[in-house]
Amino acid sequence: MTTTYLPQHLKTSEKKSYIGLLANDLRATTCDLSVFLYSKKFAMFVCAYPSWNTPPRSDKLSRQIEELYQDCAKANWDGYNAKPACRSLRKTVEKFLNALPTTISDPEINADPDGEISLDWCERPTKVFSISIGKRGRLSYAALDGQRKTHGVEFFQKDIPDNLIALLTAFLA
Repeated sequence: MTTTYLPQHLKTSEKKSYIGLLANDLRATTCDLSVFLYSKKFAMFVCAYPSWNTPPRSDKLSRQIEELYQDCAKANWDGYNAKPACRSLRKTVEKFLNALPTTISDPEINADPDGEISLDWCERPTKVFSISIGKRGRLSYAALDGQRKTHGVEFFQKDIPDNLIALLTAFLA
């Protein structure tokens, strides 16, 4: 959460220019800092939550993850010899969801028969994007958009790979 205080004596054009400068400054800072900016003419206080205190992407997704692990905790949870959902992936899934840009809508969260966790964005039967999160941060993805198809493998450590964000953003546009 960011709180900004703009001086009230500024003209509208000065406010727009000031906000543009502040936006550039904010892009250059990280959310791990509390920043105090001051100049002769303006004062502003920006308070950002440290990344280690960032709340989960949403309570809804946290509940979905918990329900998924309760429903898929045992072998053969699907009646077709599926492996149990891998508990060690839970933290990776939550980190991945928190790393998604807020402009990307929440996915459906599902268990795969191999024990991995999939995140799915389904707009219609011919427009689907799925990312399966596996051990050691392996991200297997596939997308179908009408006649266009793409798939690949990336790895998630701390940040989601830029090309995967670009694909997902373009897909959801």
